[in-house]
Amino acid sequence: MKVYLLILAHMPPAALNPFLQHIRDFDVAYPGCHFAVSADAEGMSTDELQAAIKVEPPLPFMTVIRKPE
Repeated sequence: MKVYLLILAHMPPAALNPFLQHIRDFDVAYPGCHFAVSADAEGMSTDELQAAIKVEPPLPFMTVIRKPE
């Protein structure tokens, strides 16, 4: 049995990487958990957002989604 969870988080940019690292650490600590992350942030360039979502070890799926201006 699997549970699918959707989290929509509104946070300041400085909290993004620590939050994602927490998710990644949880993913590593609990075998069978697997996370996929998509992100968009107003006011951040694509390069800034890609840098902010980098975690170690990397998540298997991470993407940046840009809304049309």
